Amino acid sequence: MSDQATVSTYTDPQANKYTFLQAPEGASLSNRDYTAKTYGARTQCELISTKCKLQNNASIVTYNCSSDFAGSFTQSGLKTAFFTNDSMAEDMSQSMYNKGVGNPYYFAAADIMSLAGGDAPNSTEFVKSLHGPYAFILGCNTTIYDIEYDRVNNSITRFVPTISNTSASNVWQTSISHLNNWYPTIEQTAGAAILSGSAQVFVDKIAEAFSKVTIALGADAVDARPALAAQDRESFLVARLPKAPLITLVAVCFLYVLCGLIFAVLAMVAVRHKIPDIQARMSLAGVVADRFGDSSSWNKNTTVDEMFEEYSGKSEKRVAIESPDLQGAPRFTTWTVESTVVH
Repeated sequence: MSDQATVSTYTDPQANKYTFLQAPEGASLSNRDYTAKTYGARTQCELISTKCKLQNNASIVTYNCSSDFAGSFTQSGLKTAFFTNDSMAEDMSQSMYNKGVGNPYYFAAADIMSLAGGDAPNSTEFVKSLHGPYAFILGCNTTIYDIEYDRVNNSITRFVPTISNTSASNVWQTSISHLNNWYPTIEQTAGAAILSGSAQVFVDKIAEAFSKVTIALGADAVDARPALAAQDRESFLVARLPKAPLITLVAVCFLYVLCGLIFAVLAMVAVRHKIPDIQARMSLAGVVADRFGDSSSWNKNTTVDEMFEEYSGKSEKRVAIESPDLQGAPRFTTWTVESTVVH
């Protein structure tokens, strides 16, 4: 409606529709949750054409709801009257001293309209004139509410309406009852709703339109106030993965790691005795024993010390370097000496 407030609609779990003022939609509120108080309205209407004796009278359509709301339709155009109660005994909108009424306040609306070849809902509450247009009369009441609501993640999560006192309700009642610049809104709504084929849909659409008009007209009488509580939300971009594939992937990775650990342990167990033996055989003593010892008596359990022949009672060998002649190159050789077996 403006940069200060807009008229919104809320439907409660009991299918009751309320219109209320709230902060306008915008980027500044898209990430903000808040609790606030405001004003709202709920309008209820019913067709009272039969009760008002709406009927064809020669070339015109007449009605007589009460002494203050009676007349005839000579041309299309919305007719309204506001009353202190549902008896429609006193039209408050005709008095310049209208100081307001109670909460709810009552009013009637009547119109005759051409449907351009369409048909009105199948109800005796719609009277077709001799010239073709359909006439109807609505009896309505509007209740003004003090509303406290929570708006979380751009949705209304809590909505608590409390009937306003008459000081507040009269602001809205006097605003709509002394103006008629809102007539086109109701006429357009009625023109579209009458083609719905349902009398109840027709009534509900017009009642909602009256609530919106009422709240919009009275909005100038209220000031903006800070929210009771507010908090800002921050959004993070995260990846969304289906649960089943993710769980499967984690389980397979876990099994892969577990199998790796098991195989590593098995490998260490399998070679725990071989590695020290290999290291010993690659030492200087192991190389000497391998090159100059007798390997015919060795087996896989033979240690490096046992590779030397003196441990088996054979002649003890000594590694030496000799030169076959003065001109020859020195070379390794072994000398055999008698030895005693070491126990």
